[in-house]
Amino acid sequence: MTRPRRAVLAAAHAHPHADTVSIFGAVRSELPEVSHQAGYDVLRALTDVIHWDVCRERLAAIANS
Repeated sequence: MTRPRRAVLAAAHAHPHADTVSIFGAVRSELPEVSHQAGYDVLRALTDVIHWDVCRERLAAIANS
């Protein structure tokens, strides 16, 4: 896993209800060279994974009912 991805995931984990400005601030305090676009790309990938997990859980609940 890349350093920018680790930094974004760590910031999102440490601040679960933070907005992107706060997350990027935390990331840039650790890795100042990380661009906003890289941060958005990581957050988008994280959102896709979470969305898929929720869908999979709902489908499993429907299948088991």
